[in-house]
Amino acid sequence: NMNLLVLWPILAFSVAYHAEIVRVVFGGKFIEQSWLLCVILAFATLNSIATPVTLLAQYEEKSHIQLLSKIFAAYNILALFVLVPALGLYGAALAIGSSQLFKNAFVWWHVRQRAVWVNAGTSIAASLALWGGAVGVCYGIKGVVVAPELVQLVLGVVVFGCVTMIHVRGPILCGSDRDILVR
Repeated sequence: NMNLLVLWPILAFSVAYHAEIVRVVFGGKFIEQSWLLCVILAFATLNSIATPVTLLAQYEEKSHIQLLSKIFAAYNILALFVLVPALGLYGAALAIGSSQLFKNAFVWWHVRQRAVWVNAGTSIAASLALWGGAVGVCYGIKGVVVAPELVQLVLGVVVFGCVTMIHVRGPILCGSDRDILVR
């Protein structure tokens, strides 16, 4: 939950403003690849389990599981050979992101008895609704307010700042997460 506290807003902001970010930062030079930012951030969000499950595997002295998980490096190479010619940069992002996801899922499977995500269902459902709503509001603002990209980004930051307050106060975080934030 604490990793996702940062990753959900970043992913949602990139979905809402991927084209504007590319136009402001790169002058529109890579605008045709602007969705690549969202793909990479989606895999970063999904792979946020990497650190907790890896640390738990180390704690339980399951180094053989971590070593076995390196088999997904071979999958990565094969996926790159298949997906890059077909999808270009998107293929590379899919190959790398999915290989990391499979590796993390493999490690998690072997420590799943102890790697329990408290409040998982509520957290995922509420986060999808909350941040999906934020993306919808931002698309609505972009449709109504005609302004330069930088102004649109600033309006998005205001919306996301307000939604972040709801995120922190809502049902997404459990009691132990709130205790960590207080400290």
